[in-house]
Amino acid sequence: MPFTHAIFLFYFLPLALIVMRVSTLGKAGVFSNRARLALFGLTILFYGCKNPWWLAPFFLCIGFDFTWASLLKRAQSPGWRKCWVSLSVIQNLSLLAIFKYWSVLPVVFGQRYGGAFVSVMSGNGWLVLPPGISFYTFESLSFVIDVYRKDVDPPTSPLEFFAFIGMFPRFIAGPIVRYKEMRGQFEKYRGMDLQSGLFLFLIGLFLKCAFADSFGLFTHYAFGRPEGVEWLSAWVGSISYAMQIYFDFSGYSLMAIGLGRCLGFQFPSNFNKPYTAWSITEFWHRWHMTLSRWLRDYLYIPLGGSRHGKLRTYLNLFLTMLIGGVWHGAGLTFVVWGAWHGALLCLERATGLDSKLPRALGRLYTFLVVLIGWVFFKAQSFTEAFMVLRAMSWPHAHWLDFNPEALRIFPLASAFCLMGLIYAFIIEPRIDLAALEKIEVVSLQQQMAAMACFVISLLFAFSSLTIPFLYFQF
Repeated sequence: MPFTHAIFLFYFLPLALIVMRVSTLGKAGVFSNRARLALFGLTILFYGCKNPWWLAPFFLCIGFDFTWASLLKRAQSPGWRKCWVSLSVIQNLSLLAIFKYWSVLPVVFGQRYGGAFVSVMSGNGWLVLPPGISFYTFESLSFVIDVYRKDVDPPTSPLEFFAFIGMFPRFIAGPIVRYKEMRGQFEKYRGMDLQSGLFLFLIGLFLKCAFADSFGLFTHYAFGRPEGVEWLSAWVGSISYAMQIYFDFSGYSLMAIGLGRCLGFQFPSNFNKPYTAWSITEFWHRWHMTLSRWLRDYLYIPLGGSRHGKLRTYLNLFLTMLIGGVWHGAGLTFVVWGAWHGALLCLERATGLDSKLPRALGRLYTFLVVLIGWVFFKAQSFTEAFMVLRAMSWPHAHWLDFNPEALRIFPLASAFCLMGLIYAFIIEPRIDLAALEKIEVVSLQQQMAAMACFVISLLFAFSSLTIPFLYFQF
């Protein structure tokens, strides 16, 4: 159920807030089992209303992982502890692989057998990728690993674990939260905070509907054009996609953080002005920060981190980003995207390039490098990606050919694209986003601005311009 849908905005969200308010009545500072059950039940309704089959892998994931964590708590033998955590890793990675990478079966087993299997399973709806599977499996897996490392104790009641995983605000696309970040909030519950929560939600809704969806109307200038693309069109389409995916995902993250505040929880920040970064290293400290930290703590460091010499450090960096690319999808273009970022992280670490460039030049270099990566991320094939990059890099005949039809058809969206660029590169760098996400008191001016954002968002959300959240497909 998308946050931009009328059913969510005018039916589910008011119902959820009323249910949570009633369920949290009672002793102050306590998030009771009644409240946990209500939150988990709302998530089941939120997630399963469109396709109840999506609940099957979710229940499988959390049911087995709570079992492994409980067995880990009781196990004394190192051998048994490794066995239980290994089963959790195998279970979660297998679940991801089944749903995310079944499309490669025709390549592995041939069209006759692999293609037939994929056709049957897809036709029955059994192998349609459930939204959010990448996020809840990562959260559930990190919980078991933390229990194995003795960083946390599993709760005695499965309801607390289920409520931790089953929080509908962040369920589909994060932020990725760890149990140890939420345990204290369950134990010392702060209570619902509707004012600041709805303020953040409406700002995120505006970023998604007004900015992301406006840029989304112009990505076709570079992508989905088998007949070829010109220089100016390639740049317009590529930059549009870079801005679309930023506002789409950062808008969703801010909406999730706002809804979390409404329910009484503080989720970690997920974005911090990534397009103002002066290096790729800095970019990954600012983009999808919860995923970056997850990959660092549960992949890069276990691989050895920087503890075994320079060459091993570079290899670990590269593998971490490569696996991060594979996490996004089965296509080879995602592998190239991950390898591209991994190679540049290694280059910066080896040369100190990130500290040698002047800030202005570093920001230009970083944006161009990230933009090249987004071309592979968006393209459906190597052929399309190289066609777009070739057009961007070398003006050729008709290099200034540009059909302004979309500008004429969508003048309002064009204006919001311009405002989005101004916001991302001029206004947002002056905003303390961390302080904004922790806001306690919303002034009258801020309330009025939020209501204006809500009205504008509705105009976009209920028009033909609305575009599904990009990260729902990952």
